[in-house]
Amino acid sequence: MTMSASKSGKISNKNKMQCIRFIVRKTQSQDLESILDMIQELADYEKMSVGPKLKKEHLLKDGAFENDSDMQFFHSFVAEMNPNDPSNRKIIGYTIAFFSYSSSIGKCYFIEDIYVKPEYRKLGVGHSLFKINVQYAFDNNCKQLNLHVLDWNKPAISFYQKNGGIDWTNERGVEFHRFDSETMRNLLKISS
Repeated sequence: MTMSASKSGKISNKNKMQCIRFIVRKTQSQDLESILDMIQELADYEKMSVGPKLKKEHLLKDGAFENDSDMQFFHSFVAEMNPNDPSNRKIIGYTIAFFSYSSSIGKCYFIEDIYVKPEYRKLGVGHSLFKINVQYAFDNNCKQLNLHVLDWNKPAISFYQKNGGIDWTNERGVEFHRFDSETMRNLLKISS
């Protein structure tokens, strides 16, 4: 599944308009180093710089890029600039998502990360990454697409709302709770 697009916009700090060409495609194993770098960039942006602990081996195995992978735990797409120019090719954005399940409606799709390098924002890259995930969820008969967004990330909130997203925190009073591995270990000790 490949989606291609071209867009005009300001690139970097230059004051002139340039046209960029990019495609959005399924992630390949050779993209994983770029994704790891962008995972750190996203963590820095989200003020969670010490958060990412993933290594390339985790992505290789969990994304089923290796033959000995038991199952695929995530799906990923990248936005690639200059795909037809090997010396100028560059990964400028990515998504990581996975299937989930709702006891009321069935199969769902959850976008964990959607990230575009700052100098390529507002050029349609994020929208293209989002749209290919919507298409992937739809093609896989998902009844719902979910994601989280930090309450201070106003550009992302605005983007999701413009595209029909509903804030369940306010609308339905839904809270999100996370149990880290240390907490899970402690729970298992208590219940043993």
